[in-house]
Amino acid sequence: MIHMSIEQYLDRLFDALAGTGPHGRRVLIEAEAHLAESADVLEQEGLARDDATREALARFGSPESVAQAALREGTSAWLPARRIMAAAWLLGSVALASFGLAGALNWVFGALFGPGWVAPDAPQQSYPAARCARLLAAHPDAGSCQAASVAHHFAELVFLPLTLSVLGFLLLALFAIARRDARLRRFAMLPPFGLVTLLGTMAFGSGAAILIILALERLQIGQSFGIGAPLAHAAALAAAALVLLTSGWRELRRRVVA
Repeated sequence: MIHMSIEQYLDRLFDALAGTGPHGRRVLIEAEAHLAESADVLEQEGLARDDATREALARFGSPESVAQAALREGTSAWLPARRIMAAAWLLGSVALASFGLAGALNWVFGALFGPGWVAPDAPQQSYPAARCARLLAAHPDAGSCQAASVAHHFAELVFLPLTLSVLGFLLLALFAIARRDARLRRFAMLPPFGLVTLLGTMAFGSGAAILIILALERLQIGQSFGIGAPLAHAAALAAAALVLLTSGWRELRRRVVA
């Protein structure tokens, strides 16, 4: 593959996939998209186009090895399940990564409007004595059980999303590694990418809309607590939907131009 172009590689892969049917066609389409994207990324990192192409092909593996893996997958009853799990891996990672924005926005809302605008504790809420003691032990400067509970939930709404965001970016990095490793690629092969981005955009966009409606309903009835958290998480889900929509549009344009 030293002097092979992507087109020549795909020609060899097409021949090697003869007889694999619809599964082989999907593998060919995914290989074309992956190689083009990988070569573009390597070129942006500073490699000349020819060098970027050679490196992308070397990382992807020989046409024969890719075809053999496709043949094994094509006869596997677990293939649909693996593709669904790969889609769940990708979409779940994007959702978790976006939670960092929610944590940051919760902190901003708390700084601007007070932690009580973010935390879900009602001003007149009562607490069992045992919980009250634990809350005051954790927040001795709060002055009351209600204030200690607000401080406790506010900290959770800031730091837990940030922690989940780190996990999300780690899972995304592992997904990218699996996509580039010949031995792990079968666990990261997606259904048609347009379908994945469409479902993800609809799911995240719908979740954002529901949370915004919830926050607006609370404002409409004059509620002054628990407003910031749904708005922050709605913004995070909207950002995740925008990322997927942008990725899907970029892939569609690349295929139309190609």
